[in-house]
Amino acid sequence: MFNNASAFNQDLNDWDTSNVLYMQNMFKDASAFNGNISSWNTSKVTIIDSMFNNASAFNQSLNDWDTSNVLYMQICLRMLVHLMET
Repeated sequence: MFNNASAFNQDLNDWDTSNVLYMQNMFKDASAFNGNISSWNTSKVTIIDSMFNNASAFNQSLNDWDTSNVLYMQICLRMLVHLMET
């Protein structure tokens, strides 16, 4: 959806994601995105492959996300090393 969106950085926290199943590549290579998406309902999401791959500015908490139905998350957080360093 925002794949390769190098200038996109808007607040998406109010989005209704309660019926979303696939978030694959959603912010891949979105180098400026650092919006708050912590309140997204991810309980039905099954695929988040490469969701934040190379999203170098992203530094938001996803602690409240329900990932219990996620089946595929290969390289989801690749290149987000700075999240673990803080």
